[in-house]
Amino acid sequence: MNDINHTPHVSVVIPTYKRPEELKRALSSILTQDYNDIEIIIIDDNPPESDTRIATEHVLASIQGPIIYLKNKKSLGGGGARNKGIENARGEYLAFLDDDDEWLPGKLKQQVELLDRIPETVCSVDTGFIEIDEIKGTTKEVKPALRGSIFDELLVKHKGRAPKLSSMLCRTAALREIGMFDVTLPARQDLDLYLRLARNYTFEFIEAPLVNKYIHGSDRITSNIKSKITGFDIFYKKYKEEFKTRPHLHRIFLRKQALWLLYDKRFLRGFSQLVRSFFLR
Repeated sequence: MNDINHTPHVSVVIPTYKRPEELKRALSSILTQDYNDIEIIIIDDNPPESDTRIATEHVLASIQGPIIYLKNKKSLGGGGARNKGIENARGEYLAFLDDDDEWLPGKLKQQVELLDRIPETVCSVDTGFIEIDEIKGTTKEVKPALRGSIFDELLVKHKGRAPKLSSMLCRTAALREIGMFDVTLPARQDLDLYLRLARNYTFEFIEAPLVNKYIHGSDRITSNIKSKITGFDIFYKKYKEEFKTRPHLHRIFLRKQALWLLYDKRFLRGFSQLVRSFFLR
């Protein structure tokens, strides 16, 4: 399904797990874009011989397009699956799409045209998105907020949302240079990726909402409180030196961490973190 003699300008990486029907929608949103110099790398993280692996195989057998289908022998998780996609990508640019999200018309063309004409010191172009909460039955537009040198803003996410994987287009070389996703993190893998990019590069965005992002279940990592707290702890150890030189950000981070600890009824540690934040100078 893929022309090995042509090197595409853009590689699209989709990790998929237990969502064959949503994957069909995601693929349709790519294949109907008005930009087609692409390859689509599907990383199937379903267990071999499982019903969802078989269903995913059937979905892909029915779709024509520049698709590379890679089947994991064991689950790599979201970060590991995306790393496999980055390793196999041939495009100068790389876009991610979660299997339960979809791109809106014109998304990829607008990003490519912008990234083609701006300096290579800019690693990524983000876009706005439409958040569709299928649990609450609500829809809202979420605009991008961060451009330029955004390391400090990302460190505690206190000045608007970070880029999103399904809405960003990034230089493939930059992703490989900074080491791709850190699979040791149980949460915050995407934020950690952006921070390591932000040490060396700047960011740009297109304000228009060009992606539909769906909220429809409780299996997302962001809904797992204990994993989120563990992610906070590992993240803090990883960026401790940066926090030491930025006391105002250090205070904000500790207070955010304290709120999650208190939410999980870890009152002693939560109040301890909160008190500590007031004495940082």
